[in-house]
Amino acid sequence: MVLDSDSSPRLAPLTGPIYLTALLLIVVSFADYFSAVWPFRLGEVSWRYGAVGLFSGFMLTPLLGFMVAIGFATMRGHRGIAAAVSIASVILAVGLALGLVTFSLDALQVRREVAVEAKGVVDAGIAKAALKHLAAIAGFGAAGIGGLRATRRVKPVSGTDRELVVGRGR
Repeated sequence: MVLDSDSSPRLAPLTGPIYLTALLLIVVSFADYFSAVWPFRLGEVSWRYGAVGLFSGFMLTPLLGFMVAIGFATMRGHRGIAAAVSIASVILAVGLALGLVTFSLDALQVRREVAVEAKGVVDAGIAKAALKHLAAIAGFGAAGIGGLRATRRVKPVSGTDRELVVGRGR
């Protein structure tokens, strides 16, 4: 749904700030994650297990950023932006699905190495991370597919809106 001609120009001054906010929601969350798992130790099972498990907890904020960008781009008629962010969302969902497979394999290895008394805590952590991962996969997948469907219904942006997006308008 594109906003009517009366509302769309009123949102024009918010275009840059809303896209910037969406970008910050995505970038800052990923930066926080990467700083938490640095330095990378890909050869260590316990590091991979922890890093992928921790990643599942960071996904809600970027998902919100993706949804803000897709939703606003769709409302403003910015088909290219909506399509690009939607495709990135689908790619991220696929990457998360692959990450869940590797997390599951690493979790089995880590579980074998912990003491019997700690298995309950480890099992709860595995289940929690897997559920968050599944929710993120569903969220990014739905955002991407929904965004791609919505772009088919969006009218292309007019010349004056295009100027406002890149900052040359009012």
